[in-house]
Amino acid sequence: MPTNGHTVPAELQKLLNEQAITDKEPMICICSHMTQDAEYGKTWLAIGDRRVTVVRNTKGYEVTSAIDLDKLTGAKTLPFIGGGALSLDIDGKPTEVLRFPASQARLFGSIAGNLQKTARPKPPEKKEDEKKPETEIKEPAIPATPARPPVEEKKPEPPKEPPVAIDVAMKAIKISLDEEIERNCGNCGRQYPRHTKVCPFCISRTRTLFRIFSFARPYRLQLVCISILMTLSAVIQLVPPRLTKYLLDDVLIKKNTGMLGTLLAILFATMVAQALIAAVRSRLAVWVGAQVTNSIRMRAYNHLQILSLGYFEKRQVGALMSRVSHDSQNIEGFLVEGVQFTVINLLLLVGISVSLLIKNPTLGMIVIIPIPIVLIVSKLVWKKIMVGFRKWWDSVSRMNAFLSDTLNGTREIKATGQENRTISRFEERSNETTARTITAEQNWQTLLPMLTLIIQSSSILVWYFGGNEVLGGRMSAGDLIEYLTLMGLLYGPLQLLTRLNDWLARSTTAAERVFELIDTQPEIVDAPSPLSMDNVTGRIELKDVTFGYEKHKPVLKNLTLEIAAGQMVGLVGKSGSGKSTLIKLVMRLYDVDQGGILVDGIDIRQIGREAYHQRVSVVLQDPFMFNGSIAENIAFGRPGASAAEIIRAASAANAHEFIMRLPNGYDSQVGERGAKLSGGERQRIAIARALVMDPKILILDEATSSVDTETEQKIQQALERLVKGRTTIAIAHRLSTLRHAHYLVVMENGEVKEKGTHDELMAKTDGVYHKLVTIQTEWARTVAVGA
Repeated sequence: MPTNGHTVPAELQKLLNEQAITDKEPMICICSHMTQDAEYGKTWLAIGDRRVTVVRNTKGYEVTSAIDLDKLTGAKTLPFIGGGALSLDIDGKPTEVLRFPASQARLFGSIAGNLQKTARPKPPEKKEDEKKPETEIKEPAIPATPARPPVEEKKPEPPKEPPVAIDVAMKAIKISLDEEIERNCGNCGRQYPRHTKVCPFCISRTRTLFRIFSFARPYRLQLVCISILMTLSAVIQLVPPRLTKYLLDDVLIKKNTGMLGTLLAILFATMVAQALIAAVRSRLAVWVGAQVTNSIRMRAYNHLQILSLGYFEKRQVGALMSRVSHDSQNIEGFLVEGVQFTVINLLLLVGISVSLLIKNPTLGMIVIIPIPIVLIVSKLVWKKIMVGFRKWWDSVSRMNAFLSDTLNGTREIKATGQENRTISRFEERSNETTARTITAEQNWQTLLPMLTLIIQSSSILVWYFGGNEVLGGRMSAGDLIEYLTLMGLLYGPLQLLTRLNDWLARSTTAAERVFELIDTQPEIVDAPSPLSMDNVTGRIELKDVTFGYEKHKPVLKNLTLEIAAGQMVGLVGKSGSGKSTLIKLVMRLYDVDQGGILVDGIDIRQIGREAYHQRVSVVLQDPFMFNGSIAENIAFGRPGASAAEIIRAASAANAHEFIMRLPNGYDSQVGERGAKLSGGERQRIAIARALVMDPKILILDEATSSVDTETEQKIQQALERLVKGRTTIAIAHRLSTLRHAHYLVVMENGEVKEKGTHDELMAKTDGVYHKLVTIQTEWARTVAVGA
């Protein structure tokens, strides 16, 4: 049953079936995260082909509204502060049936709009001043009034569109449900922060922590050693307060000088032991923390490599970089410092509390009373603080994404003189991050002194009651000092443990963002038993291919095409006709929604991705150069290529000559994205890269655009060598570059409009190709005359 991310409870499903709201499955069931009293809760809206039903959940499921669709005359949403209401017109009478929070306004707006399309016409209202039949009209007994100006005749209203079928409206609502799932948390209904589907309000800290520690299983021995050292550290910290008691009672008060040196030596030994244990423990913790973080970081990066192109096209590079680097670093900080600090201080809390209660139950209770108060206050206030930190994390992510975009686009920024504008835009994001940092930290730093006051106030009571015990001779001064020292050891950890929420929130949110990436399922996956690509000829068949980046908006529609092995086919058409989408499908950067793409009679979805991509190569309009040497870029698709093979490929690509003119030849660095090379030079290196791979299927996407005539000639010569003996699909706006194609395919609106050789298509004077060539020829003639 389609829902907005919620599982429909069995009891609710049974109730809806009893209501018989549909004659056929599936019905749609949508959960609003607000009750009719405008409080947080769940109210269900079920839409079938017979009626719309609203169910609330209090002590049980109860139907509050049931509207037959044949009585529905209108639907709309009403805005309220913090949310809105869904109003349905029943026989022309508006009725509020359900309330929803602001985060679901778009969803219920879509539902209302689509239900409105299904509504039958509103019944005409009866007018009280309807005219009586002419036979009953009597002449007025009073004199006629002066003639009024003629009334303009009302223009006839345009005919209203007939109501759409409910199944059509339900399909549109299902699309809105998918968008709702993309934007909002399925549990609480709040909108996800940008660039993530992790809801900071619904994170299970326990589950996340267990998952973090699951990466530490290979380091079990080290973890056991760290645990033992942490226990020893906690025990040793209890020794100095006891020694202080003996120093005061048995040495200073009784003036026993013989014990002074011994006790001080023991005290110094405990300090040395504590320092050595802390050093060894911290070194081990740093090593384990770094190894675990590296495992998580590598898992995230490895998973990024298998995710489909569509995943990256919907996200900013800077946000993904932040997850892999910044978020994983937060996890490391928690593992290295947070875990050992928390464990040691929890051990101290338990040990000191038990010791205080045993020594003096009255004073022990006075000391322990503030602990639950601190914990309760922290829990109550922390939700508000968490909102501030969530906004801070969101702003940091967006600032990093903007920084990545501007650094990658430095050339365009400088070429267009947009430095000052870019600085202003970055300043806005930086100022927003600063403001949110101040708000989050100020809230926390305000809470911390309040907690400190609660904790320290109990020391006044201990001095009062303990002082009376000493004055009454029931307790020694050393006992009181030991008690106060232990209390300091207790409140120090307790004071800092209030930051445990801070650590947990930062680390678990960061971990969940990384785990969300790791858990993302790739859209392109290998078959259970993938086939290899041996003895490939390169014959390509596209059979009834339908595809859309959004499932309900197809870009290619029932496209069928056959390309024989070794043939070169040119794709032509206006921008947006589907040419680039077609080659992305052939490259298997996306999988088709319907139909299939076959190579040598085998569906490419049955072929292993690595094996397939080794047989397919692409030369793009603006080829990407990795920051490294020219030789490394040429051999990128085949790292094991020898120097001779690299030089041979570069020579065939007409690149060897300019490479040898460089100071370091093939070892010359190309710079960030090939910044040290011209566009034509990058293009020829890309051709050499394709030649080294020796593919059977070649994709050319505007491979000769935006270069001068001489460079284009060199690239054309290189391409002629490259396409020889290979199945080639080429896109070019300069139609002259397709003169060697065996035939051309003209695309329009995702369909094949025409197909044939240049001469055959030019013979169709009213054809799409003929118009494209005519326009391009006239434009070229105009440019030549203007020059």
